[in-house]
Amino acid sequence: MRYLITGGAGFIGSHLVSKIIDNAEKIIVLDNLLTGSKKNINKFLDLSNFQFISHDIQNHYDPEENIDCVIHLASCASPVAYAENPINTLKSGSIGTINSLGIARKYNSSFLLASTSEIYGDPKISPQHEEYWGNVNPVGPRSMYDESKRFAESATKAYMTTHGIHANIARIFNTYGPNMQIDDGRVVTNFIYQAIKNEDITIYGNGNQTRSFSFIEDTLDGLLKVINYENSDVFNIGSENEIKGDSLLFFNKCREDNIPIEIKNERKGQLLDLQAEISLNKNKEMIGNIIKVIVDRTGTNTSIGRTEFDSPEVDNIVHIKDSVEKGVFVNVKVDNVNEFELIGNIVN
Repeated sequence: MRYLITGGAGFIGSHLVSKIIDNAEKIIVLDNLLTGSKKNINKFLDLSNFQFISHDIQNHYDPEENIDCVIHLASCASPVAYAENPINTLKSGSIGTINSLGIARKYNSSFLLASTSEIYGDPKISPQHEEYWGNVNPVGPRSMYDESKRFAESATKAYMTTHGIHANIARIFNTYGPNMQIDDGRVVTNFIYQAIKNEDITIYGNGNQTRSFSFIEDTLDGLLKVINYENSDVFNIGSENEIKGDSLLFFNKCREDNIPIEIKNERKGQLLDLQAEISLNKNKEMIGNIIKVIVDRTGTNTSIGRTEFDSPEVDNIVHIKDSVEKGVFVNVKVDNVNEFELIGNIVN
């Protein structure tokens, strides 16, 4: 099978690549790295059957070679990401979906749309079945994500009926696992982050809300079954057993211990000092190197970004001594460093 995966450097996409790479004739990953990271797919870059292309599927793309299956995953999927990028999120679900469907149509490929449980909005029934229309707010705080996926589903259905493409829709519920960004605003990462910082676990609302959680490997098993499904349909991908918000309070009990806070702080300080020393030595090796950087924030005379291999808010940041448009890639020569930052100037 020859696959084209949009958003393949993201959380689910990179795991999917890992799952199918051994038996794939070829995998092409398209990703603009807005929320994905090249680090997630770094181990595949030297494989002969893998190709990464830095590209935003909102812009036209033609692989100019036969593709057996197009998998459209590209989207800002976390609450933090789509709140910061509402228009980009809407374009990924609309223009990005149309462009992906166009590739499938041209090469007679099967098509998988990665949709979401969010299309059900604030559901009145639980658990939700695929025939449920949902309870939606088209102008609510999450609407940019919900509505982008509802449009994507409608577009997929239109291409099926009008152009006869073979397509399936997977509505993915709350998935967790390695490669998630710690600050993405999702419940599992929030709990883990608060636990690591020894903070109380935050339960929003009255605790009566429920969520269907699925580990990434289980989600992938479901996606692969949908990809290989001979007919066309809509599928929920998640656990049948939903977890109630207040039942998660047991996390606080599990974290109780008798270690004095002074000893905890001392151990934490030792670990942070060691981490800083290792990071500084590693960063010093980068001085004089030219790196490719995507700009995340821009100011009057400086910009802040990250290398194409790093995740936002997790890895080193790059201070650029110039004002550069957000979202563009630039080449930066590193001339100074500290424990967690690379500093440099733009070069051609």
